[in-house]
Amino acid sequence: MAEKLSARIHSGLATVKQWEADEELLKECRDQIPFNLLCPDQFHHLNKKQEADESPYAKENDGEWKGDDLLLKRLTLYFKGIMTWVNNHPCELCGSTETKCRNIRGPISPAERAGQANRVEVYWCPTCNAETTLFPRYNQPRKIFETKKGRCGEYANLFGLYCRAAGFETRYILDFTDHVWTEVYSNRLGRWIMCDGCEGVIDEPAMYEKGWGKDLNCILAFTTDSVVDVTRRYTRKFKSAEFQERRKAVCPAGEFQAEMIIAQFNANLRHSERLSWKKIDELERRIATEKAFLEYAETMNSWDGNDYSEGRQSGSLEWRISRGEAGGSSGQTFSKAKGGSSTTAIVHLSVDDVADFSKLKLRCEDNTVPSSVSMRLPDTIMPLDSQENASIDDKKKAFLSFVNKEERKQNYDAPFIGFCGFCTKQGSPVYLIKQSAYPFQKNARGKGSEEYNWKTFHFVPDSLQSGIDDTKDSTNHIKDMEIDVVPTRLENCQALTLEEQRKRVIEIFTKLCGEGMIANEAAAKAILQVAEELQVIKGAYMEIDGDASNLESEVVVQDVFDPKSISPEVAKVVLKCITNIEKNPFTPRFRMVKLSNRVFDQVTSSRGGLQLIVQYLGFDVFAVGIDFVAVVPLAANIPEMIKVAQDIMEDCKTNVDIF
Repeated sequence: MAEKLSARIHSGLATVKQWEADEELLKECRDQIPFNLLCPDQFHHLNKKQEADESPYAKENDGEWKGDDLLLKRLTLYFKGIMTWVNNHPCELCGSTETKCRNIRGPISPAERAGQANRVEVYWCPTCNAETTLFPRYNQPRKIFETKKGRCGEYANLFGLYCRAAGFETRYILDFTDHVWTEVYSNRLGRWIMCDGCEGVIDEPAMYEKGWGKDLNCILAFTTDSVVDVTRRYTRKFKSAEFQERRKAVCPAGEFQAEMIIAQFNANLRHSERLSWKKIDELERRIATEKAFLEYAETMNSWDGNDYSEGRQSGSLEWRISRGEAGGSSGQTFSKAKGGSSTTAIVHLSVDDVADFSKLKLRCEDNTVPSSVSMRLPDTIMPLDSQENASIDDKKKAFLSFVNKEERKQNYDAPFIGFCGFCTKQGSPVYLIKQSAYPFQKNARGKGSEEYNWKTFHFVPDSLQSGIDDTKDSTNHIKDMEIDVVPTRLENCQALTLEEQRKRVIEIFTKLCGEGMIANEAAAKAILQVAEELQVIKGAYMEIDGDASNLESEVVVQDVFDPKSISPEVAKVVLKCITNIEKNPFTPRFRMVKLSNRVFDQVTSSRGGLQLIVQYLGFDVFAVGIDFVAVVPLAANIPEMIKVAQDIMEDCKTNVDIF
């Protein structure tokens, strides 16, 4: 039985290696992907004259996904539409669809062998009374790319190729109970996302056991450099006697033998692929993270009642019923463990609140990251090496020194540019944030680990914190609420003093808690309700000079960014990143750069550097646990990005050879 397990592993590895073997096929496949329709906002980001049309693949729940993860969701829907599912192959003589499969043989013809058809279905036509219709089950990606028809084997094989062509890190998933699909790694979520091209569904691991009613036993994931047993992700019955009995059919000698076989394959893969130490380090980090989740999943005994519960949709009803996959929900419930992050509420402040830093306090949100960062704290305030080694308190002092008006005058000619806080962690630089950083997100990976524990400091008015700790009743929970603060402009608002605003918030908060609402949710709702009562015009953000005497309620001071002010060195680094992608559009490692990268830090620390790559070039900047990264979206229009970057280089009047 160990030989059978090894044979299945060899087969899975052979599939993923074929995705990388034909670079021309990857290019041809990429050319067929309609990025401009899947994510038009990303594709047309640089075309200021053209308003992006809504994607025909947009769905109501798209708001749950961002960036490349949203592209994956829509790519899965698109792919399902371009493939043809073959229940029974139509007669090649008369076109009848009443054919029946009468025989299955091995490959005979050169075309069948070239297409790596491991079996050929032979159909009998009742109209012609002939067995001349053949359906080779091809395994070669190029052949499937040409035919675009088949069942789950062809779907998963070709969809894996499409994902790789788009630039995703992709795994081939082999279910030993006769199904295959893919998983794609999300840098934003820090985990693998299940995607089934047959169903057009992503991130629904409950689909097979709960929805289809499959009796699973073993599920393996394959990349060119790793094999992982991911069975526990897709079952909530792993510890049951029934499941373990089925499992013995795959691992008769027990889990230890199966683990040893997989470990040996992984050791051989690392040696044969000649992985760099950086790649091995990243691989080990991902394996450790996934292992922790799989061990946790093993303790679950049922699916959430809201998890996917529909039966299989692909294939004829008769075929689905014959396989026992037409549906079968257990009706059990359990808390979800799909991962993700929660966002915090937004509090709008008046002009008076943000007019004087003496009226503000820096609030710390633990295990929290902002939606975006604006630049690194300048070396004139604290050198990079010092930032990475400094304590949190020293970083806080450095930030306050930076926003101090006299310090700004000494180091900058420009007016205050609206920084409302910063984020950092142990061993990381200080990244400055503006109002675009809201809403913040909880970083689940930071819990219990200083390596991942990002702390976000942001200004809040003293009125929302002073005196609250002294309350005697349930309102003392308000000091722990998850709040983001966004400076805004008040327009035609009914005036309330800061003390009146604070009392009104606590009044509403106490009432909501009395009605049974949890403290954090009640606090956020109370503050938003007061903001509405004050008729705050949401979204009218304001950046201030910091001098109350110069403020007018109708004036919004903005930091005007001129790309011509970018230094040639910064433009050179950015253009080099983009040209690397043009040469290797389906290579994931060229699309993501850590902000702490010593070369890319020129962009991070340069005034306007991050604004250049985000606002003008369409990079996506977000936290990935141990660092912030700048990512070129997979749907980005690379030629247009290069043109804009080259224009900026010309404006910089530099003739530096970027190659």
